[in-house]
Amino acid sequence: MSDPKEGSPFEKSLEDAENLQRELEEDRQRQWSEQHRQERPDWWTGLDMKNETSQPTPQGYLANELIAPQTINEFYGPAGSYKTWFGLFMLGQLARGQMVGTMTSRPARGLLISQEMRFPKIRKRVLSLWSDKELEELADTVAYRFQMNLDFYSRTLQSQKLLEKAIKESNRPDFVLIDAYNNIHTGDENSNRDMSKVCGAQLEVYAELGVAGGFLHHKGKSGDFTRADIDTSRGATVIRDICADMFMISPLSPKGGRARSRFKPVKTRDLSDPALARPFGFMIEPHPDAPGRVIFTFDEKAVEDSPATHANCEVLRGLVEELAGDGEVMKDALVDSLVRAGWGRRRIDETIQVAVMSGRVGRKKEGREMAFFIPRGIDSENVG
Repeated sequence: MSDPKEGSPFEKSLEDAENLQRELEEDRQRQWSEQHRQERPDWWTGLDMKNETSQPTPQGYLANELIAPQTINEFYGPAGSYKTWFGLFMLGQLARGQMVGTMTSRPARGLLISQEMRFPKIRKRVLSLWSDKELEELADTVAYRFQMNLDFYSRTLQSQKLLEKAIKESNRPDFVLIDAYNNIHTGDENSNRDMSKVCGAQLEVYAELGVAGGFLHHKGKSGDFTRADIDTSRGATVIRDICADMFMISPLSPKGGRARSRFKPVKTRDLSDPALARPFGFMIEPHPDAPGRVIFTFDEKAVEDSPATHANCEVLRGLVEELAGDGEVMKDALVDSLVRAGWGRRRIDETIQVAVMSGRVGRKKEGREMAFFIPRGIDSENVG
């Protein structure tokens, strides 16, 4: 597909984003005047929800009741589960009031704040997702901001001002999605006090401006499948407490040689009809009629990976740990060991793919060869 013509609405929206970015950087160090705000007692430890039950539930933009104005919501999963891809797709669907997998939507103008990926990478993905005609339709309803240098922990007031300004200068979006959570704070992610300050600062802006907020986040450590889905989100429990709705994006076993993921609501605000928010599987496939573009395909009957798949991944992880230690093991050596253990080629390939996508095993290229290792510490997301 050819790039949109110079001066097209889409290119103009991205040019506006870059111009605004320069302005935001100039304002970053200025203190935000609090004269127009009322004093609030320790909102980051309380978030006064006493009267919440007496208020009507606002209508949401997804499945009638989810992602509602004046709330903050979480979309989380391991590296490689296509969270950023899905976030872009979801913004485009919401902007036009179209289905998101199995879920209906209400038209909502969107704003993506990409703290993780820079302009060229997001631009490439946007151009591969939508046709020129679709980009024209979305030019006034989906906006983009990049590398805003937000830190809701150590520069709380300045970051709130930056977020508020971006919202007001982006056609007042209904839904703001930040990618990714770990890029907007310098606090201790396992500290309830630190994270309540980070989440509360964002929620305060969304509540005052009447918009819905969300962020992409990482999954916790792999390997514990006894925990409830909601508890596999990384970080302090207060993050899950403050979020109104939470959605898990997790890898599934490949289908037809292509990677799959699953979108599943794991926390919803008193959803009146659970059938409105059914989980679904999705794949990103080459567009059959437009070279260079991709399409989302969906599987409404997608199920969780079986205990056998989880067990295979744990065996693979143990073998990598044994062979690699603190280093790495080449693919040929790893495959030979699995073949000697009686594994077939299909079982090996599918297990490696799921183990890598779920973060149990790391993979990198060594020249023309592939090597595997055990991730240490917090993994960075390089596929999104």
